[in-house]
Amino acid sequence: MKKFFIFIFVIAIIAMLVKGLDGENEKTSEPQGTVPAVNGLNVPATQQKLMDLLAAQETAYFGTTQHEEREALATEQEQALCNEIGYDIKDWVGTIESLKTVSGKSGAVEIKVSDKLTLMTWSGSVADGQDDSLIAPNSDLFKALTGLKAGDNVRFSGRIAPDRTRCYRYANLSSRGRKKEPKLIVLFSEIKPL
Repeated sequence: MKKFFIFIFVIAIIAMLVKGLDGENEKTSEPQGTVPAVNGLNVPATQQKLMDLLAAQETAYFGTTQHEEREALATEQEQALCNEIGYDIKDWVGTIESLKTVSGKSGAVEIKVSDKLTLMTWSGSVADGQDDSLIAPNSDLFKALTGLKAGDNVRFSGRIAPDRTRCYRYANLSSRGRKKEPKLIVLFSEIKPL
């Protein structure tokens, strides 16, 4: 059964790649390497690829009913994301979902990049301990965030926090949550308004 779902997952990835290759020769008015998506924003190709892979993985994950199979599949899928996407984020786009000061000083941000995917810092210093994702109050990034608010469209860069077990660090505790509405921890280096 596990092999069947892996086969379905591989077919879904191949279909996405073939679809992407078919569309390469079409003339569009969109900037090269972007596609329209989140809130009408042009999304970089790597960001779209991540969203497409996550959608395919969600379908495959919820297509099996056995807990052990789901957990094994989730681990394989999460490693595949790292292999396909890597950790670096450059000029991705999204909408600020939440922006606040935590622990009396550091900045925490959540950026929605699709209906289901959120890229974020941790929301407290205890959880952030080993990642250092919270935004230092004396940094240029913190100063840049002072003029922004929830609902603002932004362009951002950074690095997805690595995790030894899952490859990417998720704020979600369960594999079900990681597949349904993933929340990835990001070490943001730049966030600017669009």
